[in-house]
Amino acid sequence: MKWKKWRKRKRHRYWRHLFKEQIRKAGWVLFEAKINEELIDQNRQRVFELSAMQGIRPFL
Repeated sequence: MKWKKWRKRKRHRYWRHLFKEQIRKAGWVLFEAKINEELIDQNRQRVFELSAMQGIRPFL
Protein backbone atom coordinates (compact mmCIF):
# COMPACT_ATOMS: atom_id res chain seq x y z
CA MET A 1 0.00 0.00 0.00
CA LYS A 2 2.86 2.36 0.80
CA TRP A 3 4.39 2.29 -2.68
CA LYS A 4 1.02 3.05 -4.31
CA LYS A 5 0.58 6.19 -2.22
CA TRP A 6 4.16 7.25 -2.92
CA ARG A 7 3.67 6.80 -6.66
CA LYS A 8 0.50 8.88 -6.60
CA ARG A 9 2.20 11.67 -4.66
CA LYS A 10 5.19 11.56 -6.99
CA ARG A 11 3.00 11.83 -10.07
CA HIS A 12 1.11 14.77 -8.57
CA ARG A 13 4.35 16.56 -7.76
CA TYR A 14 5.55 15.99 -11.32
CA TRP A 15 2.37 17.47 -12.80
CA ARG A 16 2.66 20.50 -10.53
CA HIS A 17 6.24 20.94 -11.74
CA LEU A 18 5.10 20.79 -15.37
CA PHE A 19 2.36 23.29 -14.64
CA LYS A 20 4.86 25.69 -13.03
CA GLU A 21 7.17 25.35 -16.03
CA GLN A 22 4.29 26.12 -18.40
CA ILE A 23 3.33 29.20 -16.40
CA ARG A 24 6.94 30.40 -16.36
CA LYS A 25 7.31 29.90 -20.12
CA ALA A 26 3.99 31.63 -20.83
CA GLY A 27 4.99 34.53 -18.58
CA TRP A 28 8.33 34.87 -20.37
CA VAL A 29 6.63 34.82 -23.78
CA LEU A 30 4.20 37.55 -22.67
CA PHE A 31 7.12 39.54 -21.24
CA GLU A 32 9.05 39.26 -24.51
CA ALA A 33 5.97 40.22 -26.52
CA LYS A 34 5.50 43.32 -24.39
CA ILE A 35 9.14 44.35 -24.89
CA ASN A 36 8.84 43.74 -28.64
CA GLU A 37 5.65 45.81 -28.75
CA GLU A 38 7.40 48.71 -27.02
CA LEU A 39 10.37 48.47 -29.39
CA ILE A 40 8.08 48.39 -32.42
CA ASP A 41 6.23 51.47 -31.15
CA GLN A 42 9.55 53.29 -30.61
CA ASN A 43 10.74 52.36 -34.10
CA ARG A 44 7.45 53.46 -35.66
CA GLN A 45 7.71 56.81 -33.86
CA ARG A 46 11.31 57.24 -35.01
CA VAL A 47 10.44 56.39 -38.61
CA PHE A 48 7.54 58.83 -38.47
CA GLU A 49 9.80 61.60 -37.12
CA LEU A 50 12.53 60.96 -39.70
CA SER A 51 10.07 60.88 -42.58
CA ALA A 52 8.40 64.07 -41.28
CA MET A 53 11.82 65.74 -41.20
CA GLN A 54 12.49 64.67 -44.80
CA GLY A 55 8.97 65.60 -45.91
CA ILE A 56 7.95 62.02 -46.76
CA ARG A 57 4.67 60.53 -45.56
CA PRO A 58 5.31 57.05 -44.03
CA PHE A 59 3.16 54.11 -45.09
CA LEU A 60 2.75 52.67 -41.58
